[in-house]
Amino acid sequence: MTTATKRTTGTEVFTFETTSDLASLRGPWKELAGQSDNVFATYEWLSTWWRHFGRNRPLLLTTVRDDPGELIAILPLYLATTRPLRVVRLIGHGATDQLGPVCAAVDRHRAAHALAVFVTEHLDGRWDLAIADELPCAPEPLGTAHLLDRSPTHVVALGSTGTTADAWLASRSAKLRAQLARNGRKLERLGAVTYRTADDPATVAADLDLLMDLHRQRWDPVGGSRSYAGREAFHHDIARTFLDRGWLRLRFLEVDGVAVAAAHSFRFAGAESHYQGGRDPAFDPCSVGLQLQRHAIRSCADEGVAEYRFLRGDESYKRRLADHTVTQHSVAWARGPLGTTVRAAIAGLPRLTRTQARWVPAPLAWGTGGTPRWGAP
Repeated sequence: MTTATKRTTGTEVFTFETTSDLASLRGPWKELAGQSDNVFATYEWLSTWWRHFGRNRPLLLTTVRDDPGELIAILPLYLATTRPLRVVRLIGHGATDQLGPVCAAVDRHRAAHALAVFVTEHLDGRWDLAIADELPCAPEPLGTAHLLDRSPTHVVALGSTGTTADAWLASRSAKLRAQLARNGRKLERLGAVTYRTADDPATVAADLDLLMDLHRQRWDPVGGSRSYAGREAFHHDIARTFLDRGWLRLRFLEVDGVAVAAAHSFRFAGAESHYQGGRDPAFDPCSVGLQLQRHAIRSCADEGVAEYRFLRGDESYKRRLADHTVTQHSVAWARGPLGTTVRAAIAGLPRLTRTQARWVPAPLAWGTGGTPRWGAP
């Protein structure tokens, strides 16, 4: 049910309360997402996130229109209250590697400006803090926003420049090429090496479970990972939907029919985004993670994909495989003493703490002794 409507110059604001109301924007949302080249802006991804993590909080969906009245962006926001703090956030934060307005790539600058105007001028004092994570635009159009973080996204340019898989590999360092060749031969001595992509709706759930198990095998020995923990149902829903849309790329490297590495990616609007992966540490001497990434990039090049994106994170393997880097920005607006204090506390957190915090789907919670921390409400 629409609970509030406001019209201002060039902007129409709707506040919704239920998931069924979210569906009222489904048609124009899909059209804009198709122009965004961002799979995380799709109605499928964000409505699924809301269904799993929205917890009946009030939505603040804002439609941004130009002077003739043409829709140019949707701002997918919601309001979360953890007393006494009221936080405005973008739907999808935590599990999502690129956030921001749902709009065509060419409209990101003015849509970001509309986001800043909406937060600072049209929320009528209902908030203390507004956080926008992983925006693909520069911070200049965001007005008074305080920069919290910059995060790199490493990218391989492929189809748009006609780059072949062989040309891409030849452009990488001699050391990397030698490592892949040497360890590839080592892997072949262990058994029959095959690559498989999940494409069967009847087995995709088991394949995703296998990937998550390999992810845990990779990360549990070094402190664990929260990429899937507590979000398994969400990712199973996404896998089913994305497989049906043709967007899911769930790849495995197998030795004698046993998966030893896995890669979880999404292909959308001419780009493939590598979301997560996993591997059996027993096969690390064979560089099975790198071998599978090479296979994925080769597949993309052969199939005319324009870009292979490693998404956020500055891991060394991404730098070795990619040919350029783009930067995303996380920002916050504060209102009043409470919002200003919490924003300052967040800005002062170590980078690793802020990075880990993005995986929590709730806003902010209060730790012991009144110390603000990232966490579930």
